[in-house]
Amino acid sequence: IPGGADKVTKRVTVHICAPTNATAGLGPALTLKGYLDGYPRISDSVILSTNVVHVYDLDAGIDPDIGTELNVNPGQQIVLPFTVTNDGNGPDRFDFRLARVTDAFGVDVIWDIDIPRETLQDLSPDTYQAFDVLMNVPDRVQAGEYTVVLQAFSEETYPDASGRETRVRDTVVLLVTVDEFHDMQ
Repeated sequence: IPGGADKVTKRVTVHICAPTNATAGLGPALTLKGYLDGYPRISDSVILSTNVVHVYDLDAGIDPDIGTELNVNPGQQIVLPFTVTNDGNGPDRFDFRLARVTDAFGVDVIWDIDIPRETLQDLSPDTYQAFDVLMNVPDRVQAGEYTVVLQAFSEETYPDASGRETRVRDTVVLLVTVDEFHDMQ
């Protein structure tokens, strides 16, 4: 330092933000260069490696033509077209499952709902898979309101909106009305 002045150390904080469309994994190396005020040459530099965190984000939905409110008859078989989209920044080997079926009083009931889990694929970012879920309404079911809950799971846990670690990425709730059905023999 000219004139024998003492060395002065200053702490510098640098905030680095990855682009919103950054792919998960190792990112490009960043070089930070330090200059002394009024001095044209680089005084010091450091190379920082970056690692973009893998964000798991799935969006599940049913065909809008079918909707989430259904009227059915006992014994009816209904094909429900679903789509799951990977809105995350890395690949996701997702799963789709039936969580529960409840009656109007919140009591769990058993329905035969077939999800083709063996055909579900590993989704790259910004890709989707469409598949059909087969709902078999029981033959002997009382007329009334039922709730069917289906969930899309990521392959790894990731914090949800409240910060809780979970594999559940999206939930689809179907409100099913079983119509009154008269059959006398």
